[in-house]
Amino acid sequence: MRKGGPARPIVVLVLVAAGSAAGAQSVGRPSDPRTFGPSDQGSLRVRAEALPGAIDRAAPGDVIVVEGGRMVGPLVLHKTLTLRGRNNPTIDGRGRGTVVTLAAPGIVLSGFTVTASGDSLLEDDAGVLVTANGVTVEDTRIDDALHGIYVLRANGFRLLRNRIRGKAALTDENRGNGIHLHVASDGVIDGNDIAEVRDGVYFNYADRNLIARNRAARLRYGLHYMWSNFNRFVANEFTDSVGGAALMYSHGIVFEGNTFARQRGFRAHGVLFKDVERCRASGNRFLDNTEGITLDGAIRNEFTGNLLAGNDAAIVEYANSEGNTFVRNAFVGNGTELREIGQESASRWDDGRRGNYWSGYDGYDLDGDGVGDRPYRLQNLFEYLEGQRPVLRLLAYGPASAAVRKAEDAFPVLRQRQTVDAYPLMRLPADVGRLAGVPSQPTARRRPLALASLLMLAVGLALMLAGRSTG
Repeated sequence: MRKGGPARPIVVLVLVAAGSAAGAQSVGRPSDPRTFGPSDQGSLRVRAEALPGAIDRAAPGDVIVVEGGRMVGPLVLHKTLTLRGRNNPTIDGRGRGTVVTLAAPGIVLSGFTVTASGDSLLEDDAGVLVTANGVTVEDTRIDDALHGIYVLRANGFRLLRNRIRGKAALTDENRGNGIHLHVASDGVIDGNDIAEVRDGVYFNYADRNLIARNRAARLRYGLHYMWSNFNRFVANEFTDSVGGAALMYSHGIVFEGNTFARQRGFRAHGVLFKDVERCRASGNRFLDNTEGITLDGAIRNEFTGNLLAGNDAAIVEYANSEGNTFVRNAFVGNGTELREIGQESASRWDDGRRGNYWSGYDGYDLDGDGVGDRPYRLQNLFEYLEGQRPVLRLLAYGPASAAVRKAEDAFPVLRQRQTVDAYPLMRLPADVGRLAGVPSQPTARRRPLALASLLMLAVGLALMLAGRSTG
């Protein structure tokens, strides 16, 4: 609604290329309104080729429905409009610069294909560049872009259900990021599918954003994160990359219900916490990574109800980390539960009543309270030596490591570390069991020690009697 005038219906100018000196002419309303959604009522169609002229003539607040076609970029929008694509209208940058720039508050770009940006990292070429507050980019396919969507000094943005692919022909160090945030806060990044870029979502001085239900794969890092605080990550999937997430120099981050899987390579990790403080991680899955969680300068972070399964090392903790707490997590089938680099772990592995579930725990529960009656020692002598000399990792599954473990069991004086969970859980917590898709039941090997002893005695007597009867 314009100032000083009565309310009027949302109107759009519809132009088509006419191939004459007149340039373009208006056309009527669409003959089949069923191709439009409720938000398009009162709008008219325009072909992508005629979009620049339609933008010039439209008033702020108008909706332009772009019905197919192909436009050669760049497109720079300095007016608050809604551009809604139907039948895959395409904006083609032809390999030069940034393809689309959204530079007015409240712009909506929906339903387009944006392709072929330039490849200059010095110029930060992008498929879509956002430089104004309150901009929405949704249901848009971005292909062959250096940066997919670059949000630069703009807040309150919404990036929803976009498919982003980078320049696969470039080496990793020469690619841009799927979504790049620089001084960009209070936004929502939801339902995007990102692959073949350098980092999936890159944060730099970007606070209080919600990142939910995104998928990122075949990257360097799914998340790369610097000097950005109080962001929340919910139900995302980060897979098949060097790192699911690298979090650096930040605090107050919340992780809930995310999956970090199959990050493989030397020192690859599900999540790296580097100089990060007061973060909370709950209900996440760390599956089949070289390192599940890596703590390097990590201070006072909380890990509750997470599943760490099938990782070479579930937790890697450097000596500069302290005050982290792990309670009600499940550690299942990992090669090493804890690899300490430097001094003994300064983390807490129980809250004084409950600890974590460990698939390698062979203790017992005589009083039936669901907590093991003896502590679980997280690290053996070989794992300690491996932390000091990584080359020993080559022997981790061979007879040498087995011999060291047996020697430590026989001669406890060899034990170098006493990092323990004093209250190990006998069964998977119910919520973590749902993450794993398995029932929360104790395993047969965890029956009370007394019952096991009686069974062994009975077997021994039976064998003795059988020997006498045959003698």
